[in-house]
Amino acid sequence: MAIPAFLTELTPSVIREAMTSVRTLDVEPWVKTHLGDSMLAKRRQAFRPSAVDMKTA
Repeated sequence: MAIPAFLTELTPSVIREAMTSVRTLDVEPWVKTHLGDSMLAKRRQAFRPSAVDMKTA
């Protein structure tokens, strides 16, 4: 999907146009589908105390 970005010069005006033509509401589902959780989100999930750990603490 990013191949067209390599075929043209990325000037500030081209980048500005791209950033203003896409809504955040459209980007968030795409990121979740194609990229998944960030490393920080994975670390937080791994180190989050579970409900079971909270009962025994």
